[in-house]
Amino acid sequence: MVAYPWIKSSDNTYEQKYGFIERFFARFLSEEGKPSQFTIMATVEFCVRGSLSQNAVGLESRLRQTWRAMRYYSPSLAALSGPDGRTYHVPGDESLADWENTTFKLHAPGVTAEKLFSAVERTGLITLHFLPNAGTTDDTHQLVLQAEHQNIDGRGTYYFFNRFFTIFTTSSMRQDIHFGDEWSRLPPMMDDLLSLPITPSERDKSLAAEWISPLASVSPLGIPIPPSRQSLPPTHSLRSVLPLSQTETTAVIAACKSQGLTVTSAWVAGLALSLAHFHSGGQALASNAALASFAACDMRRYFPSTFDPKPGQVACYHAAIPTALRVVRDDGGLMSFRELAGTMKKEFHGGSITEERGRVWGPFVEMAGEAIMNGDPRPERGSLLISSLGVEDDYVQHEYGVGDDGVEVVDVWIGDTMMSAMNLWMCHTWDGRLNLSVTYNGAYFEEEVMEGVLGRLKGELLGGLGVVDEW
Repeated sequence: MVAYPWIKSSDNTYEQKYGFIERFFARFLSEEGKPSQFTIMATVEFCVRGSLSQNAVGLESRLRQTWRAMRYYSPSLAALSGPDGRTYHVPGDESLADWENTTFKLHAPGVTAEKLFSAVERTGLITLHFLPNAGTTDDTHQLVLQAEHQNIDGRGTYYFFNRFFTIFTTSSMRQDIHFGDEWSRLPPMMDDLLSLPITPSERDKSLAAEWISPLASVSPLGIPIPPSRQSLPPTHSLRSVLPLSQTETTAVIAACKSQGLTVTSAWVAGLALSLAHFHSGGQALASNAALASFAACDMRRYFPSTFDPKPGQVACYHAAIPTALRVVRDDGGLMSFRELAGTMKKEFHGGSITEERGRVWGPFVEMAGEAIMNGDPRPERGSLLISSLGVEDDYVQHEYGVGDDGVEVVDVWIGDTMMSAMNLWMCHTWDGRLNLSVTYNGAYFEEEVMEGVLGRLKGELLGGLGVVDEW
């Protein structure tokens, strides 16, 4: 039985109620026109070859044509988000043009993805921003996909851009498109793909409470917020990033393999030790000090084999695992890098999501949302989320098309806006380089401090793995 179908409510309108992850993110939405928590901003830097490289008008026209085609192949791209669900309208020619003009944004020279990230406001519709000549060289451009997080996840944006540039360089996929049957490709809800119960049992609720309970029994590590900033309203989101060199990245991967670790577990261990350093300022930590967080988890691996997410389904197909990684030993000493990385690997790859837990996502995520919403209104330290986005080259190609109709993708990155004292720590690999990043709100944290934490994290990672002797 499908619990969350797309229901035809009128001749050209389809509606779908939110599932568990959509309800989680929807509770954080702001009013339209204001900055919102968890707006996902996915950026690609690219350059084009051939005649389009010298034709700004032609490039914009091709991008618009591709954007329209993407709606045909992935119609939920144009679904309107409400407080309880999404609505999709099959467009006529006029409404299709209105949608395109509303959601495809051409920006003036000088606007970059980083600047846009700090100034973005909620739109209600997924939006594609075109930033011409905004890349690292004069001939590179940027595209930024802006979406509310209940509509797409990080891995989903990779699939989106892979599909986008495939269509961009394939004329047959852009031409002779006639809307009217695209509604049949509206994506299923994750709840249905996981066969979750519509109404959780008392047993399910009890299991969910047990799963999240370790977060309440630890003293969370976090970056201190100066007293003068603790009562400030949020201002603008910022992103700091520290890329490792290709040589350093190769050494990190080799060290992880030889030591039976994953890059993700090593990264989290380095983050835990870095947070411990900045949290205490040299003072003793509480005996139950821990990296306490929710770690993003791509749920596509648990879907039926008959469902293929790769064609660019625009939906949120991830959840989060509670993580309480204690950093203090029973004797009061600080855990070693190896101990923390080993524990984290077991947590992520040793069966954290059991069959029983796989049925309780609904009540668990509801409890997680309440915990975040009911956090300290005047926090002394930042809370945190963690997300390892993996090897982006596995999802986004470096080149699309051939000859004069080709595209080269130069860079890919993702950030979530933070309109609270929460920090989102992320890592990903692109073009052989591991990138360490964090997004945060400028009202509570200074760039210099967050860059200092990233520098410490890099040192803990390289030193802990034995890649360098001193740092």
